[in-house]
Formats: sequence, C-alpha cells, structure tokens
Amino acid sequence: MTGLPARRDKRDAADVDRYLGVIERRVATCRTGAQWIAQSLGEMRDRGIMGERLAALTAATVTRQHQNTPVSEWESARLEESGGWRRCYLRVEQYMTADLYTVGEDESLDLVASVMAWKRIRHVPVEDHEHNLVGLVSYRSLLEVFAKQGTRGVTRPTAVAEIMKRDPITVSPEQSIMDAMTLMRDKQIAALPVVKDGRLMGIITERDFMNMAAELLHEQLDCLED
Repeated sequence: MTGLPARRDKRDAADVDRYLGVIERRVATCRTGAQWIAQSLGEMRDRGIMGERLAALTAATVTRQHQNTPVSEWESARLEESGGWRRCYLRVEQYMTADLYTVGEDESLDLVASVMAWKRIRHVPVEDHEHNLVGLVSYRSLLEVFAKQGTRGVTRPTAVAEIMKRDPITVSPEQSIMDAMTLMRDKQIAALPVVKDGRLMGIITERDFMNMAAELLHEQLDCLED
C-alpha cells in the first residue's frame, strides 16, 4: 500500500512532462493547429482547385491524428492527399450550400424579396414549424407575382404559401453530382433542396454548377499553360 502513492506520483510527473513538452515544442516551432492549416493552405495555394485543397487538408488531419503525434511535428498537408479532383465532386453534400435562409408559409413575399436581394440568392426554401421542407420560392415566381400585382393595381399582402412550389423535387446529400445535374436538366429546374430523413440539409443550384465548371476550367487551362 505504501508504494501506490509513489507510483501515482511518478506517473503524474511523466504526464506533466509529456504535456508540458508538447506545449514547449509548439512554442519553439510556432506551430499550432490553426497555424498548420494556414501553412498547408499557403503551400497549396497555386495548386489544384479549392475543393481539392480542402479535401487534402481534411484527409491530412485525419491521417496525422491517427499517427498520435503532436501538431508541432506534423508535416504540411499535400494536395495528393485529396485523392484527386474527381473525388471532390462525387456527392451533392460536397458542393451544396448549407448556410441556408428559409421562410415560413405565412411569411409575406416582401420579406422573401428582401432576403433574396440581401443575400443575392434566387431560391428560398419554405419550412413548417417543425423545420420540414414544404416548398420552394424562386426569384422568377416572385417577379411574376409582382408584375401581375402592378398590372392589376393590387396592393394586398401575399403570403408565401400562395405562390411557393409545394413538394419540390429534392436530392439527398449522398447522391452523386451527376445525378443532380441530370435531374435538373431533365426536369428543367434551377435548384434542388437537399433533404435527409425529412429534414432540410442544404440546397444546390445551377449557380453552384457554374462555379464548379469555372473551377475545373481554370484548372485545365492552368495545366495547358504549364
């Protein structure tokens, strides 16, 4: 019994030395997690597309954590760790917009128009009180309503429920980008809410695909110049 406290003290001292050593190395190398991220992104700045760089950063983080070494000893993330640009565009969840602005069915169209103008977006999902997707309002539908009201001299408030598209076509986060593109082309729609287990997770629009195409085109042109 008399030996137990000594062993515990010895173990505690080793833990103290270990963790203080980690801190000491971070100070000596000026390397924290945030600095490692910034340095890795900086070194990959002129290589690949942003999706590849972020994928490489995520993959490198997981790999180095499994190595059980402190961040002060981590080597910078390499673009090759992303698995290539094709892996960055496999699923909808990798390119959907998750930072959403939604409205309720009883909201006024003036509010929707203000949100669209403020955030420069063309589609606003409509949710019920339990945050389930019930509809979608597009910029085009707003213009049509306002144009008719102006022609007829109508000034009464209009609720979202009166013009929203009910039960819009949706995709899941796990669906492929190609499936989403084909669906939008075949149905001639400009946006797809992303839903999982009945809950709205994001939205992917034709603008997202244009940005994606621009990134890929820029990458290919850079390769030709090299």
